[in-house]
Amino acid sequence: MIDFRYHIVSLISVFLALALGIVVGTTQLNGAVLSDLRHQVKGLKNDKHNLQQDSRSLQGQLNASDAFAKSVAPAVVGGRLIGDNVLVVAAPGADGGTVSGVTKEIQTAGATITAQVNLTGEYTDPRRAADLKQYITSALPAGFRLPTTDDAGVLAGSLLADVLAGKSGQQQPTKSERQQVLAGFSTLNVMRLQDTDIKTADYAILVTSGAGSGDNPQAQARTLAALASALQARSKAVLIAGDNNSAGPDGLLGAIRSDDALAGKISTVDNANSVAGQVVSVLGLAQLGAGKASGQYGTADNAGSPLPSLTS
Repeated sequence: MIDFRYHIVSLISVFLALALGIVVGTTQLNGAVLSDLRHQVKGLKNDKHNLQQDSRSLQGQLNASDAFAKSVAPAVVGGRLIGDNVLVVAAPGADGGTVSGVTKEIQTAGATITAQVNLTGEYTDPRRAADLKQYITSALPAGFRLPTTDDAGVLAGSLLADVLAGKSGQQQPTKSERQQVLAGFSTLNVMRLQDTDIKTADYAILVTSGAGSGDNPQAQARTLAALASALQARSKAVLIAGDNNSAGPDGLLGAIRSDDALAGKISTVDNANSVAGQVVSVLGLAQLGAGKASGQYGTADNAGSPLPSLTS
């Protein structure tokens, strides 16, 4: 008969063997896992280092490109808009550096800035549509005609274009009428003006950045496109200066470029956040003013060419 103590010793031996096997196996496994993890971390560090080098190289190329564009800009754009009056409209969220850069190149080209209008996010907010329509239809000065529509964006764009833009030979609003309309828009907090002494312009540049936001960004883009269309009907030329993101389906440039009728009248630039794009914005505006066809310029997939043809 086998002693009970023998069973105890046997069981203890089995458990010790199992524990030893687990320890040995885990140690070997951990070694392999740690080695693989160290290899992956080393690879990620190398990738990060290479990406940082690429980023520095690309930034250096961009800085060099901007420096070159700055140096040649006066020779390229100088005199192209002499004697012309240009309206600058900043769309909601437009980058301040892009707005000031475009404005500077317009002035370098010899034009006079008649006004800078900064639209707020409430201009394109659907929740303010009823307020806009009520103001426009109830406080319209005598002699002004609105399009037959219930679209607040179309109505607002039409009225703003009537008081801010006007080709030679068109009937112009009086100073008091202009101030009355713009004061109403300012009271609604849908726009801000840099100056109150405003004259009508025969050219207009609308500056935008990025895509729309919220539940319906495409509706916001259509509201701004309606303003651009109204300005185009009242002025010699309209150009929209934006960035690559604004050329997407939810951006203003994307809305213009996807509409054959608008793209056939309005030019766009999708790299106006760079000095080169700001120079192209002036060239594109001057081309339109000279009676040339509109163009979609820049580096986005839906651009037609980097810049207008400079041949005579």
